[in-house]
Amino acid sequence: GHAGNVYALRRILLASIAETFKDQNLLSPYQVRGAFANYINQLKADLKSIAASGWGPELIPDQEILASQFPEVLEVQEQAHARLAELQALFAAADEEDFEDTDETGVLPSEEVKALKSELKELNAQWKQNLKTLKAAATDLFTEIKEAGPLPKGAKKGYYCNEGLSQKDGQFTNGQRILDLAEQVGIISTFAATVQAAMESGQLAKADAIEHKLSTHKALEDEVKALKATVRSTEKKQDELVEAARAKISRDEARQVIVERLGRLLLGTYRAYLRADQRACVAAIENLWSKYAVTAREIEAERDAASDRLRGFLEVLGYE
Repeated sequence: GHAGNVYALRRILLASIAETFKDQNLLSPYQVRGAFANYINQLKADLKSIAASGWGPELIPDQEILASQFPEVLEVQEQAHARLAELQALFAAADEEDFEDTDETGVLPSEEVKALKSELKELNAQWKQNLKTLKAAATDLFTEIKEAGPLPKGAKKGYYCNEGLSQKDGQFTNGQRILDLAEQVGIISTFAATVQAAMESGQLAKADAIEHKLSTHKALEDEVKALKATVRSTEKKQDELVEAARAKISRDEARQVIVERLGRLLLGTYRAYLRADQRACVAAIENLWSKYAVTAREIEAERDAASDRLRGFLEVLGYE
């Protein structure tokens, strides 16, 4: 006689659950009824939908469908979220005052990254200029050697003036080749000094250490970007999988899943009330402990002190 009436269902179930729990002593009757009232209020929209449309699969939450049908998708998403949260916390911690990378993660504070990038830009400009100077001086020195007399057999200009002297593959030590050639043929030239100076300055300007620090930090930044992309793609995939799976769920299957979910939520509601009472009991016991807890050693010390005082009084009165 009350089919489809959510409020009638509430009254009937409330009376039933109050009767069922009347003999237990963990929760008061008010808590039993209050917990159930809160439970119904949270699910009012779901119950009205069931009353109006029946046990439709659209009432099953997406997460439950994924957990039952596609657990591997949820696992990938959870792992990505966990790692992303870990990295974001790491970057946030790096910007805090007195940060120390004790775990050697490679993350750097934002201000340090900015300073290193600026320094790297200047050093890169320096070594590129030095490389350009080295290449030009090596070419001039090779020309001078060539004009001074015949070159050693097999001497190629590319080996002395080009190989390893491009910005893509800057090897300053290759400048030693032309210096060795000049020494071999007995040529003393001002270009040799220019080559030597450019080699030394360029090697000092090469910022390998800075690039290594920044590359480690950038690898973590790239990982954050990749994880965000994974989360987005997984969420998009989730929506497609949920819709496809939901379309295959019959009303009988949906009814079973929905009833199980409603039961879990009801038990969770009562467990929350029990945990609240448990916390209150623990707090009360801890309060009593902090007020009245006394060790046997303290009691004995107080007894001995009182005994000494009493003995002193007796001696003053002439009792021994």
